Amino acid sequence: MPNDLGGAASVGNLQKIREWLQKGANINGKYDKDFTPLHWAATMNQVDAIQLLADEGADLNARDGHQSTPLLLAAFFGQAESVEYLLQRGAIPKLKNKDGSLPEQAMMANRTITEWVARDILQIPFNWTKISEGRNQVRKLLTGEHSYIGQETSWFVRNYFLFGQFCTHHLWFLYDLVYLTVGFLLLMGILKFIPINGFARWLTESPLRLLWLAPLTYWAQLNMGSGEDGVFGPSTAVFLKPDWIKLGYYAIFFGYGAICFPHKGFHEKVGRFWPVYFALATIFFLAVLPIIENKDEGSNYEWISLLSALFVWLMIFGLIGCFRKLFSQANPKVRFISDSAYWLYIAHLPLIQLIQFWVSGWSLPSIVKLVLICAITTMLLLLSYRYLIRYTLVGTMLNGKRYKINGTN
Repeated sequence: MPNDLGGAASVGNLQKIREWLQKGANINGKYDKDFTPLHWAATMNQVDAIQLLADEGADLNARDGHQSTPLLLAAFFGQAESVEYLLQRGAIPKLKNKDGSLPEQAMMANRTITEWVARDILQIPFNWTKISEGRNQVRKLLTGEHSYIGQETSWFVRNYFLFGQFCTHHLWFLYDLVYLTVGFLLLMGILKFIPINGFARWLTESPLRLLWLAPLTYWAQLNMGSGEDGVFGPSTAVFLKPDWIKLGYYAIFFGYGAICFPHKGFHEKVGRFWPVYFALATIFFLAVLPIIENKDEGSNYEWISLLSALFVWLMIFGLIGCFRKLFSQANPKVRFISDSAYWLYIAHLPLIQLIQFWVSGWSLPSIVKLVLICAITTMLLLLSYRYLIRYTLVGTMLNGKRYKINGTN
């Protein structure tokens, strides 16, 4: 039994809708998931409910918490009947949501994204075949033709355009590096006229470095826009439009690394007490777990952000010291694995997807498939790195020039 106007609209219970309206329920109010009743009716394709709400004065272009209109949500879920009726009643199809997407662009979302929104966020039934077929009908209603921007049959558009924006997926960090490198070069061009070498050395080697690194990181983490999810650690921006807060977060680490590189004292001193760093990082991580569980209470995200900032720097200094202590001796095998890591990260995703598709129909436990996929992917990528990448221009770009010695690596 619907317990509010939004619930009644979602199941198309016209009698309950009338009862709630007679009791004074706000027809344009926000209900479950920050939806108005019209959002719920459009999402669930309750056309009769849409008609009743529109007749009673519902705002056809109301915005939910993500700035999506009922028309955009109906289009997203392929609810052609709802889209057609909303357009007939005068809903505006050129209103964008928070992501900057129009209804026809929102329909570019692939199955994974759509299922995530349906099952995890809205907690409604999901039928990909029905949604895909409905989107084809909606596209005709919105554009009148199968334009390029709306071709869901295009593999490239389907996989690399999310909510109408090009998505960099796991290569987001390379895009960020372009901005960070350009910024670094411009800054160095300015600072070469300013004698700050002594100050830079103090920034890198001082035992008080956490006093400036942690507050900067805390501020960026706090303002990253993921606090409502109780995120521990940074989020990422995968679209071409720069997210300056997130880019600034990574710039802190990029900049500190650039400052440290030329100073011998950093390589000799920092991380000497790595067991202490690891111990403190573990304490902070354990301390944040109950706070994450109660993220909606009071100022908990401020604490999550602070502990996240302390954790990341303690782990960085701890790992630097640990590897300097335990892995500083030259080892060709370790060097090879280390050099290959960049290539493995860049190239792994399409190969994993291909092998996943290959084994998906096998009657084996998921853990066996997981191990098999990881083993095959790693083996093939290591072989490709050794024979196709390491001694080529691409390998030089990734790791610097490498030379064969006596026919070995």
